[in-house]
Amino acid sequence: MITGRNTSFLRTIDQIEKTFFNQSINIVETGTIRGLSETSKMGDGWSSYHWGMYCNKTNSNLWCVDIDPNAIDHTKEVHKKYVQNISVEYHVKDSIKFLREFDKQIDFLFLDSYDYCGDEENIRKCHEHQLNEIKAAYPKLSDFAIILIDDVFNDETYDGKGKLSIPFLLENGFEIIHYIDTQILLKRHKKNYGVIGDTFYINLDNRKDRKKNVETRLKNIDLVSKRFPAIEVNKENVINVWNKKNPRGHYWEGTFKSHQNIVQHAKEQNLENVLIFEDDAMFVSDFYKKAWKCIDDLANKNWDILYFGGEPNGICEKYTENISKVKHGVYCAHAYLINRSFYDNILNLSLEHVANIDLALVNYDTNKRHFFISRELLSYQDTSFSDAHGHSVDSQSIFQKAYNEFVL
Repeated sequence: MITGRNTSFLRTIDQIEKTFFNQSINIVETGTIRGLSETSKMGDGWSSYHWGMYCNKTNSNLWCVDIDPNAIDHTKEVHKKYVQNISVEYHVKDSIKFLREFDKQIDFLFLDSYDYCGDEENIRKCHEHQLNEIKAAYPKLSDFAIILIDDVFNDETYDGKGKLSIPFLLENGFEIIHYIDTQILLKRHKKNYGVIGDTFYINLDNRKDRKKNVETRLKNIDLVSKRFPAIEVNKENVINVWNKKNPRGHYWEGTFKSHQNIVQHAKEQNLENVLIFEDDAMFVSDFYKKAWKCIDDLANKNWDILYFGGEPNGICEKYTENISKVKHGVYCAHAYLINRSFYDNILNLSLEHVANIDLALVNYDTNKRHFFISRELLSYQDTSFSDAHGHSVDSQSIFQKAYNEFVL
């Protein structure tokens, strides 16, 4: 359906999809559908319709808030007619009060309450109202929260509803993504350790145990990481000859494709680098300090991949006090940083030639890549059941033995 502000809404949804990879999220909108006429649809834009469609597609949760009961009734009617089968709550309530009392995480927030009209006093109240909405919602905003603000009439002075709220957000970790159709889209800017473009961990949908554990571990080392839902490959769709013979080969191919998809995302977002973890990654307690030193040693250097752990299969020559240069290869791609210089190389890897991502990197032409590894084992894998192996693995002792032998 085409509505008013269609371009902005579609661009916003595209940004949400790129950020959350179509996972279920929490959406809150303040200010809903004002009327059911064609004029209202093309004027106001029927935002509730767009958020409802996204929820229908991703099983996301929606909260629609408006102080006007007629607006809530209109929203219910539009959802019933065009969307249906979504998780949605409707609240006739002051939006500031609602946001103060809201007890869940907010991933996407759309603000369009308190009409921007009337005399100077009413406009002042409109500015203050939205600022107070932001302040009420701020503690609940997720690490990668996205906010869309309606009725902004100047993208330099923010005249309109965002006069006070937008400067507040810009001063508190948000950046502007677009200004379209008198709407400004902002996204929380989280730059891990000051130099990492983005961070992801790969996790199968059915491994909620690993999801919980790795998120706790990442939090303990002050890393903010997005979850990438691991790609699942059916056994009949396995490509690699060796994987076809391996009863668990479909897991290897799903992992391979997951790594490539993250790199594709990093390339599309023009990120300087991207940090990838698998959901069994474990970390030394002072990972933050030691990993930062490793990364800092590569500043202004020619590098492609930095491993924070793994099983090296040959001599790694000392490069600095913190890192060594990989002369052969490193088994296990559970914790590594990829520089943009190597994105295309990863994307050009083919399952027809290699069974998994580890082997692809181990066997990559040593004359055409610059790999480094932390001189201390900073990350290993936990001993939980591995879907790829079909059993648990004591990687810490295996990795440490290889480190002792090969990392100089």
